[in-house]
Parts: sequence; structure tokens; C-alpha cells
Amino acid sequence: MRRISLRAGSSLATVLTRGSARCSSTWRSSRVGAHVARLERQVARTGAVEARCRLVLAYAKELSRRKKRESEDLKELKELTDFHGAQLSSAQPQEVQWLLDALFDMKDLELYPLIARLSLMLARHEQCLAEFDWKGELQERASMFHYETALQLLKTVSHFQEAQEIFNEATSLRRAGQQMIHWKHLWQTPSVYVRQLRPTGGTAWWDPKELPLAQVLEENVLDIRAELQMLLENGGRMVVDPAYPRLTTEGDWDVIRSWDLPAGLYNDKKWDPAATTLAPKTVALLKERLPGQANGLPYIHHNTEEVCFFRMSPGTRILLHTGGCNARLNLSLGLMGCSDSFITVAQEERRWRDGQLFAFDDSCDHAARHDGPEVAHGPWAMSGAWAMMGNDGPWYTKVQTEGGAHIRRYARCTTHETGNLTCTIP
Repeated sequence: MRRISLRAGSSLATVLTRGSARCSSTWRSSRVGAHVARLERQVARTGAVEARCRLVLAYAKELSRRKKRESEDLKELKELTDFHGAQLSSAQPQEVQWLLDALFDMKDLELYPLIARLSLMLARHEQCLAEFDWKGELQERASMFHYETALQLLKTVSHFQEAQEIFNEATSLRRAGQQMIHWKHLWQTPSVYVRQLRPTGGTAWWDPKELPLAQVLEENVLDIRAELQMLLENGGRMVVDPAYPRLTTEGDWDVIRSWDLPAGLYNDKKWDPAATTLAPKTVALLKERLPGQANGLPYIHHNTEEVCFFRMSPGTRILLHTGGCNARLNLSLGLMGCSDSFITVAQEERRWRDGQLFAFDDSCDHAARHDGPEVAHGPWAMSGAWAMMGNDGPWYTKVQTEGGAHIRRYARCTTHETGNLTCTIP
């Protein structure tokens, strides 16, 4: 079995390559295999980081492709993928981020530990750590964001011991003698964490009776449902799009949006003009009742407050995720077809039903699934037109609100927007 040498400083001196019994026969002589062989030679000769990133991606893609056959021993491919991924500690953040995004798009849970390790490399990089020196507590700082990403990935695949070790590392981080990350629980690790806000000594769930906005939604569920039906029938400028494709392993998770806003009836401090026309009662109910909007409070993210209609098709599995900050509550009102749906928040699962509202801290880990029956055909007509729902999966409306008076103490903050790999919707 032949081996190739890696550049000096590698944690291992050699790695199995061409000549391997399992990787050589068909694949090595294929077009993809020839491409990988060239990358291996380039890495062995120069140690080029870009080539190694592309080599990791090539191995990962082949690993995912072969895994579907369920008949081949994939141990060596996985070792090669993990080995080359571990050699990227000296890479620049943008190079690691490129590979991380490409691996994420493959939606292969077996790659999550590797992606978590790449995220951890970014979290520890000085360029990311330096953001603690010049950004405030209510701004998203790169290192904290990447720690959060690593934790979410590991918890998703039940690597809890490794997740706990990373949690301990993150909460022990010091800059100029000051603690930088103040998380208290492994199941609550948002990228922006405002201290002294509820929960979190107890439950992540809130009693809807504590929240006036929740009571308004429950009392008007029939009107909201009727307007959703009209919206689905009439369409107009409203379309359906995948909500967060990276967070689903099975089924479809969709959001209603218009041509004018990226998602929902309300987002980025704007009410959608088309939604105002097509769902006037729903908009009127909420327009003066969103605490952040009504009180002129600064938003941490563009969707700190949002109002959306979402749908899960039968068999949908929404992976574990968390909201971007702990200054927001998630209010989810079941509208149609929710009887076979379940939502899990901070490891506690509850069954949904039509007309029921769940309220919880959006920064706590949550996931959802729909176990309803399959249907003969999908609910959708063309883009811009809507079929009836109910036999196809749960539709629900979700309102997310700021932490009200608590956040007034931090009015000095500035808004910072950044791309997120984690999301805010159950």
C-alpha cells in the first residue's frame, strides 16, 4: 500500500492514498478520482491550503455518494476526509468558511462533527476573537457565532460530551481578564447573549397567559386562519419558498413571502405591502403590538421581530437549531393540519394541535417534526398561487418579539447584521 508524505508540521507523517484497496479500483481511475489524485500531489508537494480544502470537499462528496449504496466499507474515505480537515488549522478564516459552507450544503449529518471542528477553528482564530475587543454585547461577534455553530452541530448528532467540552472552553474564554461568553446552559447558546434575561434557571417555555400578544393571537385564531386560506387561494404577489433548506433532512419546510420582502408578513422593521392587502386583519392585530416596533427599540438582527406563515409537509424533520439572540420570544400558533406535529424545546417535546399557541425563548435549542400521512400530490399550484392546506401539513403563524423593557438598558447598542448558519424558527 503506497503512502504520500505531507508537509512538515502535520500531526501525522503520512496518509493512505493511491493504491488503497477500497479507493483505487473504480474511483481512482474515474474523472473524479483523477482530480483527487492531482489535489493529493499538490498538497504533498506544496501544502497549499486551497488545494487541501478542495480535497476535503472531494472526499466528503464521495463519502456521501457511496454511503447511499450501503454496501461498501467507507472507513478509509472517512479517515481521509477527517485527516485533511484536521490539517487546516493554519488556513485563513475565509478559506475555512468556504469549505464549511460547501459541506453544509451537502446536508449530510455524518459530516457534522467535521463541520463542527472547522467551526471551532474559526472560533479560535485571532481574527474572529478580535471582534470581542471592538464589538459590544448586543452585536454578533464572530468567535461566539462559530462556537454556537459547533455546539449546534454536535448536539444535533448527539455528541454531547464533546459539546460540553466546547461549551466549557467557550464560557472560560477571557480577553483582557474579562469573561467574553456568559452562557449558562448547554441548551441555550445563542450568538448574542444578553445577561440577566429570563429564563434560564428553569424552563424555556413561557405560559401564554403571561403574554398579552399571545392572548391576542389565540383569541383571533379563526380570523387569522381565514385570511391564510384567502391568501393561499388568491396568491397575488405572495409566493412560497423553502424556509431554511439546511435545517431539513426530510420533507419540506416552507414560508410564505412576497416579492418585496425576504420572508414573512413583517421582517426587517417593515410590513409587507402585499400582506397588508391580502391579510389586513392579521396585520391590524399585530401592527401596534410588537413590543420592539411599538417602543422604538433597536433590533439585534434584521428579524429580531418577524411575523410569518410556515408549513411543514408530511415527514418533515426540522433539525435542532437556536435563535440568534436571547432577547426574543417565539410565539407559534397552530392554524391547520397540526395534530400530527411535534415541537421540542430544550429537550422537552410537546404535541401540537390546531388553535394551540406555544411560547418559548427562541434562544433555546428547538426542533420540530410532522408525522402526518402522505397525500397523493403536493398542495402547490404555480408560484404566486396557493392550494388549500390541511391535508398536506401544518400551517402555523409565528410571531417573534423582543425582550421588552429588559432591553431598554442596552439602548446604546448598534445594529449588526451578519449571515447566519443557524435559524430562528421551530
